[in-house]
Amino acid sequence: MKMGHLDTDIKIFQISPSFTFCNGEIGKSDFKSFMEKIPSIDLVYAALPKPENFPLWYKLANRAKIPHKQFFSGLCKIWKEINAPEYHIEVGPSNKQQVLDFFSTWKKFPNFYELDLYYSAPLNGRTKGMAKCRNPTQILIYSLHPVEIPDVKYSHEYVEQIMKRRKRMNVFDPVIGKGLLARFAQINGHNCYGIDMNYERLECTIEYIQNNLRSS
Repeated sequence: MKMGHLDTDIKIFQISPSFTFCNGEIGKSDFKSFMEKIPSIDLVYAALPKPENFPLWYKLANRAKIPHKQFFSGLCKIWKEINAPEYHIEVGPSNKQQVLDFFSTWKKFPNFYELDLYYSAPLNGRTKGMAKCRNPTQILIYSLHPVEIPDVKYSHEYVEQIMKRRKRMNVFDPVIGKGLLARFAQINGHNCYGIDMNYERLECTIEYIQNNLRSS
């Protein structure tokens, strides 16, 4: 694993030519060095932190909490810079309107879809198990081309299905956490890039990807 201190407030981890991750804080960190290292992105996925969970999210990352508005503004800046043809954004009732408002004022995507799901995520960073929760969530899909929407129940099943495309893609998650997108990208031969401010969670993703690279 290569680690570079390319900015004073971020750390970049290049696991392989196909996987590069960054530990930094959206809304505060300068991600210029990281963004320059990643290729053109084909698909963005993000399970956004809910405003009501924001204090706990920062506490677990051992960082001083910033206003949710500041975080979301930084996130939108990244989305704009990436300018991907396809975005899959997981939201709840408390942050759905933020996302709708941003995309309505930023860019016209001819294809828009909404899908109701239940929340799920990696049980931990070192096994294949998934924590399935009965918390309702939604996926908002914005795309320049028609998208086949999977008929699934949980968010991890959704990510698994959208990563089964035959064409090799560069995919990106700005809040990658324990690596839901990275796991299914690796299984299906895609390249994955991501950011997370919680180093312990990001370390789980890195270890999982590295272990699978060694065993392949």
